[in-house]
Amino acid sequence: MHTFTAIQLLIFAGLYVVIATKTLAITFPFFILACIPIRLYILPKYFTEEELLFIDSDEDAINEFLTNQNMHESTARGYQNAKLHKAEVTGGMDVEKGDKTMAAGGGSDIDDALAENS
Repeated sequence: MHTFTAIQLLIFAGLYVVIATKTLAITFPFFILACIPIRLYILPKYFTEEELLFIDSDEDAINEFLTNQNMHESTARGYQNAKLHKAEVTGGMDVEKGDKTMAAGGGSDIDDALAENS
């Protein structure tokens, strides 16, 4: 974030020089217009899209991004939990492939119980 602040200060200093110099003051609108390509083409080289979203987007866009991010993470967690549950229920056997897979604890509880009773 300090890099973004430094870029803002440089642009501000450039604009101040333009305003303070009477002969350059007429070019002020062009310097303001130059801020658009800086944002679109230069800043993405130094920042990720997520960082730029948080730096200069409105609150609604940020809330939408956070909502989508939370939904994506919960979906991924749900998929992993379902995959682990499938491995535990089938005793580590992948029913579709017919091969042995490892569950999170190195095997299923059913296999452990059978090994203890033997």
